Amino acid sequence: MHQGYAFALAFKILLDEEDARDTVQESFLSVWKHLREFDSHCKFTTWLYSIVANRAKDRLKSNMRRRQVVTRDWGDTDQTIIGEPLDCALANKELAERIRALAGDLPPTQRMVFVLRDLQDFSVAEVAEMLHTSQGSVKANLCYARARIRRTIEKMENVEGGKS
Repeated sequence: MHQGYAFALAFKILLDEEDARDTVQESFLSVWKHLREFDSHCKFTTWLYSIVANRAKDRLKSNMRRRQVVTRDWGDTDQTIIGEPLDCALANKELAERIRALAGDLPPTQRMVFVLRDLQDFSVAEVAEMLHTSQGSVKANLCYARARIRRTIEKMENVEGGKS
């Protein structure tokens, strides 16, 4: 019943189908193991998505550590290719895809908050509950994430426009 939504959440955070599937599977196993601990006064979906988000965050951190080790060992650059340069007049769909791609470059906490709030449309209070943090922390991380994405898009537009 909740698998599709859990997968969508994990995929938006991890940007990798296999990692998202593994994360959802681990999350449902965790739900099964800890079902007796569930507080029936809370919404089940909030509890479930909190588990999915936290598992995805852990996997994201693990992947980043692994990538840093590979980068150090092989001297490779640690950059993500974002895609084609922006056209002068971006379609809304194109811009949305670009923003999703840029979200993948955010630090883990900012990415989690951005995905949950702006891409999944959870309220600030729900995001705070899922991530076990304060609403102020959610708002601050969301502000930093949005500003970072905005700056990156502006830089890309300047480069495309020949302004370097």
